[in-house]
Amino acid sequence: MNFLWPILGGFANVVIVLLIAPFFEGVLRKVTALIQSRRGPPIWQPYFDLLKLLGKEDLESGETPLMQRFAVYLSLATVLTVACLVPMGFPPPMNGVGDAILLIYLLTLAGVCTLLAGLAAGSTYSLLGVSREMMAMVALEPLFAVALVIGAVHTQSFRLDTVLNGSVYAADLPLSGLIMLGVMLLSFQAFV
Repeated sequence: MNFLWPILGGFANVVIVLLIAPFFEGVLRKVTALIQSRRGPPIWQPYFDLLKLLGKEDLESGETPLMQRFAVYLSLATVLTVACLVPMGFPPPMNGVGDAILLIYLLTLAGVCTLLAGLAAGSTYSLLGVSREMMAMVALEPLFAVALVIGAVHTQSFRLDTVLNGSVYAADLPLSGLIMLGVMLLSFQAFV
């Protein structure tokens, strides 16, 4: 029966990610609007957008619709795998399997899949979105990777639970970690 708890914890992590991700998108939209001196949409707007999107007809367009579908499914699979790696209040089932390097690879793969889906559409508008996503990846992914590596060096372990738990306490955080935290906070303005 002990093998069942990590599986239920992983399922709970996946459900949390799927239910709370639109909320954080709404918070991000609201903060972006406040920075730009606008009122912005309500925080619950991404939930309404998802309901509307799920009710629409499924159309396949572009040069390679099979590649679009594959890239979208692979992106979702990588994000759900990350949810099974990162502890979010429940013990993740792949706690001992993954490390900080795997987390970096998976999050980069999710971004690359988004790029592939946009490129497979072949539309001018999708190419604009691809270029914006690519610039965000080039600017932010290396910073995230360096922040995880700094945490791994500080804790002297690449185990993900050790790196994440070792970086929580501000008193134990080295000067390099504090500088990297400031850089990460400042770099998130690229999303605005």
